[in-house]
Amino acid sequence: MQTALEPLFGLPSIDSGWIFEPLCPGNEFRFLQYGDTLFDFRVLFTDADFFGTGDEQFFSYDYNGVLEVPVSPPDLTVGATVAELQELYPEVQLLEDPFISGGVVYLVESDTDFESLFGRVAGEDPTDLVTSVQGGIGCGE
Repeated sequence: MQTALEPLFGLPSIDSGWIFEPLCPGNEFRFLQYGDTLFDFRVLFTDADFFGTGDEQFFSYDYNGVLEVPVSPPDLTVGATVAELQELYPEVQLLEDPFISGGVVYLVESDTDFESLFGRVAGEDPTDLVTSVQGGIGCGE
C-alpha cells in the first residue's frame, strides 16, 4: 500500500496505523496523509472484503489541490470549472452542502456500491471552480 505511493509522494506526514473506526467499513481502517493539512491528499484503506480478495484494500481518497497529485479520473482535478465537470460527467448533481451553509457539493453516483465521485465546488455557475475531489466510499456514508 504505502510503498506504492512513496515514489510519488514520499513518506506520509501522518500514518494512523490500523485502527478501529465504527463509521468506516470493515473492522479496521488506516489512513495515510500527505501534506500539512487533513485533505491535502489522504488515502484510506480497509480490511473489508469489497472485492473478494480477502486482503487489505484501498477504498477512498480526498484531495484539496494543495499538493501536485496525479488524480484519477483524468481531467478532473481541483481548479477545473463546473462546466468542465458537467462535460466530463453529464449526470453530475450539484447539491447544497449538508455541512457548510451556502456551500455546494457535487456528486457523481455509480451503479456499484463501491464507487462514487464527490467534492466541493465554489458555486453552481459554469465558471465556478472545483475545490476538492473525493472518490471511493468514505466513512460514515
